[in-house]
Amino acid sequence: MLYLDPDSVDLNLLGEPPHQGVGGRDPREATREDGERIAETIIGRLADLAAAMPSWDRAQVAAFQDAEAAIVNRQMALAVEVGSIWGGWRNIGAGALRGYGRLLVEGRFDELAALARDL
Repeated sequence: MLYLDPDSVDLNLLGEPPHQGVGGRDPREATREDGERIAETIIGRLADLAAAMPSWDRAQVAAFQDAEAAIVNRQMALAVEVGSIWGGWRNIGAGALRGYGRLLVEGRFDELAALARDL
């Protein structure tokens, strides 16, 4: 939001630490540049994905759904295991889903589903 709508951000409202932001970092360390990098990456990947999806056949759609389900199921299982919804995100900052966007756009769904193990 520091990039998209900086006037909507008031980090003073966070209260006392600890805080957990994107990638497990303290959101008070966030910068406009961080937001720009993340937003532009997401926008680019979504544009690439939107261009690719109409050409997918039923098998590719099913593989995509299976891969996404594997990731979501693992996140939910970890949330229950550690007693916090953030449990499923604990290794994101360490790169657990690194390559996700590229694999998604390239249609490498088996590899995408395998990323769930690293969560």
